[in-house]
Amino acid sequence: MYMKITGRKMDVFAMEDKKYRMIDEEFNGLQIKILEHGLLYGDTKWNYRDVVSPFNRLYFLIKGEGYIENEEFHHNLIPGNVYLIPAGTKYNYIGKSAFVKLYFHFELQRLPGIDVFQNLCRAMSMPIAAGQTEKLISYLEGGTLGDQMFFKGALNEILGNFYLKMKDEGVVQMDLSGYYRQKESLYYIEKNLSAQLKIESMAKEMHVSYYSLSRNFKRDTGIGIKEYLEEMLLKKAKHLLLTTDLQLQEIANELQFCDPFYFSRFFRKYEKVSPREYRKKRLNG
Repeated sequence: MYMKITGRKMDVFAMEDKKYRMIDEEFNGLQIKILEHGLLYGDTKWNYRDVVSPFNRLYFLIKGEGYIENEEFHHNLIPGNVYLIPAGTKYNYIGKSAFVKLYFHFELQRLPGIDVFQNLCRAMSMPIAAGQTEKLISYLEGGTLGDQMFFKGALNEILGNFYLKMKDEGVVQMDLSGYYRQKESLYYIEKNLSAQLKIESMAKEMHVSYYSLSRNFKRDTGIGIKEYLEEMLLKKAKHLLLTTDLQLQEIANELQFCDPFYFSRFFRKYEKVSPREYRKKRLNG
């Protein structure tokens, strides 16, 4: 207990240390990962059709004009707005003139493999405060620890506003209660993900039976653990193909495939094209 003196009276309060569940269960797992970024000077050659990215895109147009569109939606890319194109959505990307654009390709994960925007099925835009884009660039060019902290805070504020807009527009959020029950498995998979990761060895290291691990993972997440492993491996392969200049042999080695042939066969099984063909469709920026 402690005492607080107020005038001539002494008030007695019980000692209390209030904890917030959000910090333990969600806050420390919420992380933004920027996979690729740049300040793009483009023109009408920036012309790509039917692009589906395995990551979210964030665009800040500084000068010029362009647009993105698909069969349902059209967004003019103009200075003064910021644009979010969620992973998995298909759009045409068109430059209408010479332009300058700051861009980020990113994930915002609540848990490993679970992105904040993964239920968003279309691009969104909203106005940005005057000078905000220039401020982001100044943080990037400054490069100090303080710049990094302010940059991350500014970027998170923008993404938070997109999240609120998404909720306001009725986008249904995932029920993650089951995924939180499988948090240990998700973090294990993220840390050890490769073509050589076996459910049997994972169960052994986690001190559970193969049957219990498989049954509980499917019960809690609605997806089989083998299927989930392959989804995450495919996603990692796409990231390496689109955000690095590694040769296919190097990517196969990075993912611990026996050789490029098996990597290509695995990739083609899901994407219906070879890794080389997939990479040729790359959209820069």
